[in-house]
Amino acid sequence: MRTQSCAAPVCGPGADERRCRSGTAPGLRVCAACRDRLRGALERLPALYDECGTALAHPSRSPRERVGGTRPLGLSLPEPVVAARAEILSVLASWAALVADERAVAPPPRAVRALAVFLVRHLDWLLAHPAAADLVGEVAAVSRAARRAAAPDRAARLALGRCGRQGCDATVTADVGDRGDRPPGEARCGAGHVWHAHQWLLLARRMERAGRVRGGAGS
Repeated sequence: MRTQSCAAPVCGPGADERRCRSGTAPGLRVCAACRDRLRGALERLPALYDECGTALAHPSRSPRERVGGTRPLGLSLPEPVVAARAEILSVLASWAALVADERAVAPPPRAVRALAVFLVRHLDWLLAHPAAADLVGEVAAVSRAARRAAAPDRAARLALGRCGRQGCDATVTADVGDRGDRPPGEARCGAGHVWHAHQWLLLARRMERAGRVRGGAGS
């Protein structure tokens, strides 16, 4: 019997081959790794929301646009931070409303922490829902936006070397620091191959082997 493939965007073309071959978790539309990733992202969203709030509490002071010959001075709120907080609340609230409506349960308070806890409680039901892939994608997107907005200067992308996948010579990169676009411990090459933290030793060995092959070809 053919195994159903994971519906999560991260398990699309070029994703971790071993994980994709494992198929979906029982009764869900995503694999176990994507379920764990989503749970972690939901659990971290309240902290990201708070970090964006801290950034708003210390806005930069800059001149506002000149209007009608005047030049008032005041606080300039960082728009990406405002947008990130609003989007986190909006995404969590909309998915919580879906659960409350379709499962006929009481909705949580419209507060980020309460909404995130509610969604984690109903996580397996959501990941069995036809819209599971949308949930995974939206939570990942708001998490990335919040990390960038809260601390845009604390992330850097490090080039690790050439991809060790057969026939692939693209460069593998990983985010260093704690505010990169990618989940912690994830490396990705330009062709879309993904390497997770538990695979980094294998990645290093494949890079070393690929380097020896190229070195031998050039000698």
